[in-house]
Amino acid sequence: MNHFDKIKILYVLPQLIIGGAEKQVLETIMYLDRNIYEVYVCSLSRDKMSLKEQFISAGARVIDIHKRSKYDLAIVWRLSRFLRQHRIAIVHSYLNNVWARIAGILARTPVIIAAERSVDSWWKSSFHLFVDSVLERFTDHILVNSEAVRNYYAKHLRFANNGKIKVIYNGIDVNRYANGIPPEAMKQQLGIDGNQITVGIVASLKEVKDHWTFFRAARLILDQVSNVTFVIIGDGELRERLQEFTKQLDIQDQVRFLGLRNDIAELMAGIDISVLSSIQEGFSNSILEAMAASKPMVATDVGGNAEAVVDGETGYIVPSGREDLLADALLEFIRDERKRSEFGERGLKRVNEHFGREDRFLELHELYVQSLQLNGKYTMKQERSQWQNV
Repeated sequence: MNHFDKIKILYVLPQLIIGGAEKQVLETIMYLDRNIYEVYVCSLSRDKMSLKEQFISAGARVIDIHKRSKYDLAIVWRLSRFLRQHRIAIVHSYLNNVWARIAGILARTPVIIAAERSVDSWWKSSFHLFVDSVLERFTDHILVNSEAVRNYYAKHLRFANNGKIKVIYNGIDVNRYANGIPPEAMKQQLGIDGNQITVGIVASLKEVKDHWTFFRAARLILDQVSNVTFVIIGDGELRERLQEFTKQLDIQDQVRFLGLRNDIAELMAGIDISVLSSIQEGFSNSILEAMAASKPMVATDVGGNAEAVVDGETGYIVPSGREDLLADALLEFIRDERKRSEFGERGLKRVNEHFGREDRFLELHELYVQSLQLNGKYTMKQERSQWQNV
């Protein structure tokens, strides 16, 4: 049995930019106990690294290993060499899980974990799933963030050992959203009249988030009420096309595009109703953010959305692609301030009880240690605290 003075872990991500997976990894690193863990991070992209300094500030060592082109197969050799030279105990990849797993196999890394964050039916071909199926045989755990994602991979991995697929929901620091900022003050900062009801969506501006349906629903809403402003938080390749689409619908004066923001907790103070119109999800951080801010939620019935939102209690679940039903659900909240408050309070209670950050970190810590111990590859010299006091 090998002994590690500290558990050396390498996180491998496609990029280090603002996104759901990146935020979860960053928060995990912030709260892993430095008496137990030594953390390294690799971004496969050299260019998309806007969060690099935040990862370094969180205590990670960001290594200079990147893909030099789309088909840079040598990335496997470079990663494998790093894993061997630094005696990495766990390689934990996110989103693009092929290269890190192959490198881990070649380096005989004690524990290999792949994190799948979404129901990937929109882009993964049968070939992708075949590769995943082969690599699953050499993977200790496939970590997913919802039962919906678990069910998808249990069905589509050809050789799946369902015991390897483990659900650990996303977690959130609820206290961060209890900031006491008056809604009217935040609306004023955003240039929105305090009497306006704000409907906010926090999502990347890409096809899978289906802002098209959201804006068509906005048009239907504005045909019935006028005191509503729609707040778009996020950025992406569709921004110019979506802005043009709002002009075609003649709703541009009631829409605010805020772009990428790092102050979501503060911005949520100025949002009255939160919405997610995606055609595919895993388990959305933006839903947890809305619930933590005591906001009612309207989300589409995809991925793990219905595992977070209790339909009729903390929000409404509607079919994807149905702007009429999305508009109807939003109008119920727009027209009823008391309902907004009651649903928001129940959402806060639910996120506190089921999706707290500390519970998620503890689950992940136990998974790491148990995986090494079960494989006979890890012992600890002494009992140590699990998390840093921060």
